[in-house]
Amino acid sequence: MDIELVAASDGAELFHLYGEDSESRGLTKVPTGISDVVLEPIRGLNADIISNLSRRIVKKVIKPLLLESRLEFLTSSPPSVYASSHDSTAPFLDPKDGLVIVMFGTPNTEASFSLGRKVRRVPMIERSPGHYFGQYHPVEGISFGPQQVYVELKDSVGRITRQAVERPKVAVH
Repeated sequence: MDIELVAASDGAELFHLYGEDSESRGLTKVPTGISDVVLEPIRGLNADIISNLSRRIVKKVIKPLLLESRLEFLTSSPPSVYASSHDSTAPFLDPKDGLVIVMFGTPNTEASFSLGRKVRRVPMIERSPGHYFGQYHPVEGISFGPQQVYVELKDSVGRITRQAVERPKVAVH
């Protein structure tokens, strides 16, 4: 019997077990050497004993993979962003108008938006289940070139889903 547990992500071997039945049954064939006295009873196990042992080992090995024993974050889907947009049509934001970002996604999660690496994780408000709203008004004296707008949802166990808003980049002059 040869049991091998392999990681689906990279093919790495996580667990390996090999066992084989032999014609010798314990000390009945008078093994030679000290190691044979210790190992021969193990090798001498009959097929029923090996089968029962392997069933118990396999159950213990795969128990963490069973759905009822998984951690909470493995029993549910990560948050999803279904749609997102912003209202900027000009190449540069007008400080008096600012920027409005909307997103539709998984309800009851923590939502935020970012403008590239310049403005990071500004909280959004959930106006109704799954409908999020955020605003950005440039601060006087701050300017930056065109930045991609991103939205994020973070669930109660810390999983984050990030999506680029499929609209023109935003700049502050």
